[in-house]
Amino acid sequence: MFKKRANCNPNCAFNKLKIEDMQVSKSKNEVLDELDKTEHEQLHRVVLSFSDQSFKFKQILLTTLVAIATVSVAIFRDNFQLFLEHKRIFFLGIFLLVALFWLMDAMANYYLNRLRRRMIQSENRILERYDLETKPIDEMLKSRLRKFIKLSKVIRADSHFLFYYVLVGLLTLMFIHMSLFAQP
Repeated sequence: MFKKRANCNPNCAFNKLKIEDMQVSKSKNEVLDELDKTEHEQLHRVVLSFSDQSFKFKQILLTTLVAIATVSVAIFRDNFQLFLEHKRIFFLGIFLLVALFWLMDAMANYYLNRLRRRMIQSENRILERYDLETKPIDEMLKSRLRKFIKLSKVIRADSHFLFYYVLVGLLTLMFIHMSLFAQP
């Protein structure tokens, strides 16, 4: 009934189905359901991968900050005057490092939201075929005109509290240091 095209991608969801094993009596809806289920499973695996990657970004940031603090104490312990001369560069470097990790995590979070939306769409296609109630998709995500709002939502996500705490702690240390060691 169905033939596999020679030039088609072997990883394509259509080729992964064992169509020759399917009964001829399967309806179009059943075939489409299986395709949507395959797409949903693939998207779920990608969402898990992005989620794991986002957690690793936070782990790497904390490890890097601890390493920087340890090396800084070792270097500046004997020569505190050197630290006073380069304190702005030191704090700016740490600030840029945290901002870079925050940006990478925000991008991963953005793609997580997009993939979850695609998962809901594939579920809704199956539900619509059987006239069942579909899951609502956030209207804010559907609008192409509100990309800035989506990006600001991603940057202010709840999972980014680690970055807030690190940046607030860094700014607090910088202001305390500058007030204690201000040169008249």
